[in-house]
Amino acid sequence: GDKRFYLFGCKFPLKICPLVFINSDIYKIFIFNLVDTFYKTNLLKFSNETFTDMNSIITSLYLFRCQNIDFDVSFLNPSVFENLEFIHIECSLSSINTNLFTSLISLNRIYFKTYHFRKLIHRNGIEWIKGINRGLHVNLSNLNDLIKNSDKIIFLILSVNTGEYIT
Repeated sequence: GDKRFYLFGCKFPLKICPLVFINSDIYKIFIFNLVDTFYKTNLLKFSNETFTDMNSIITSLYLFRCQNIDFDVSFLNPSVFENLEFIHIECSLSSINTNLFTSLISLNRIYFKTYHFRKLIHRNGIEWIKGINRGLHVNLSNLNDLIKNSDKIIFLILSVNTGEYIT
């Protein structure tokens, strides 16, 4: 079946130990209403321990109605999200750490609504985009080279669609 996990209306007063997700098998995790503003802070953050062999399988991450989230390893802990393939961002990010993608080795798609993408690059620049496919050398004009490396390429998907997009 479709294994979904929802974090809706949760409060996160403390950092979470990554071991909470040991042996997890989640196809889609949906996170709503995280916020980091001057009047309210409710952020999902992991403690900075990394563990090997956690057997944590989280395939897709969906973010909705969040404000000013920093995409870094304290949010996307490498031990918890090592098998993450898809990120759907439909909210306001403050920043994306340029080295984040080196630890997300299974990631192949990042989906943004254009409005949120534009806000992010105006606020944070585009330096993080260089980190998406760091170390990958592909001739984009060569179809065979693209096909050969398609399992290693992270695709950035922008959408102006106002409807729901859930794969």
